[in-house]
Amino acid sequence: MLEPTTFAIATTSIEPPTIPESSIPQTTSVPIAGPHKYQGCYTEGNGVRALGGKLFANDTMTIDKCASACAEFTYFGLEYGRECWCGNHFGASSTSTKEDECSMPCGGDATAKCGAGNRLSVYDKEKESGGSSEMPSPITSSMEAPAFTIVTMSPPVMASVPAPSSTMSVPSPESSSNPSGKHNRGLPFGNSTKFIKHWHDKEDSQISWAYNWASIASEDFPADLEFIPMLWGSPQNGDNKEWMANAQLSLDRGSKHILSFNEPDSCFSDQSCLKPEAAVDSYKTNIAPFAGKAKLGSPSISNGGGSMDWLKNFMELCKDCPIDFVPVHWYANPDSLDYFKEYMKNASVIADGKPVWITEFSADGTEEQQIAFMKEILPWLDAQPYIERYAWFMAAPELKTGALVNKDGFPNALGDTYAYYKGLPPV
Repeated sequence: MLEPTTFAIATTSIEPPTIPESSIPQTTSVPIAGPHKYQGCYTEGNGVRALGGKLFANDTMTIDKCASACAEFTYFGLEYGRECWCGNHFGASSTSTKEDECSMPCGGDATAKCGAGNRLSVYDKEKESGGSSEMPSPITSSMEAPAFTIVTMSPPVMASVPAPSSTMSVPSPESSSNPSGKHNRGLPFGNSTKFIKHWHDKEDSQISWAYNWASIASEDFPADLEFIPMLWGSPQNGDNKEWMANAQLSLDRGSKHILSFNEPDSCFSDQSCLKPEAAVDSYKTNIAPFAGKAKLGSPSISNGGGSMDWLKNFMELCKDCPIDFVPVHWYANPDSLDYFKEYMKNASVIADGKPVWITEFSADGTEEQQIAFMKEILPWLDAQPYIERYAWFMAAPELKTGALVNKDGFPNALGDTYAYYKGLPPV
């Protein structure tokens, strides 16, 4: 998600793929999910969708269909004329905006408006007495305002992924907790190693590795962590001498893995932005030569619309490449546990038996909400044999939401949960 030099992230908007209309709850006549009241046109939030509880999408979307699909939620919003977003609260910095900014007609009812790009026509359920509920204030954190601009990711409807063939060796998604027994949690960090030096101050820390989107670590990188070099994007003008030298030096210092291109599927947010064909060519030139010296990761995709299709295309084009693990990223709301699990299972199918790494993930919300999310998802992650490593975003105190450390470089309450919580494996 970050560029290794500037660490700046621009906002993006990516349209998710179409899913069959059958995915939306249907009856003979589409029911309205109780009374609902229009609240106005709203922007997307920072770091996560404004409404991220669930997503439905098709080309015949109407307000009533969306209301029915979001029956279990307090709010629903329509976007791009065809997307229906549900949620019980709003993501950070989602605000009301000019009504004419929600100008797209609904795909199934041209007389109604269904948002626009990064704009939602928002409704809520009226109270039985007939009065409408007030729109909530967006969830914010008490932490300092970030130096980073967090990307507005678009959690997509899951792209069509083929079922595993009889030759695929995809591990069972539910298994005993952390069968390898190794500590597989990592730390994305910025330019300073100050924020990754106190993760083994107590016994039984689960942290074992770190990276900062760069090809080499500073001399004061902690000896108790593995640094993992990354080739953030394809070298400009084909000049890869610096990358090759730095990557080899990192391996000489003890690195055992290499990460390749950062979110090449995302071309609207200052990421590496590569077509699968170009990524394959660059991978063969710049990553493959290290086969046998380190474990090699395919490009790290976002969870924006089309990300799974990009990964699938890359893996098919690079089927003869030396690839040892498949990294992915994920950002959404803390109540999106099912979406998280389904996304990882789909990634494991495309990985075709190779381990999956989650090199960036986070859930927007208060620190309390994020800790609750961690306590649900960490035992599940450790129970999946196909998920080899994962890394919460990130060890940087300036983040408005998701920071794992305080300004003195020590784990905060969220970081302490991340480093030491194991819990019970899911039943």
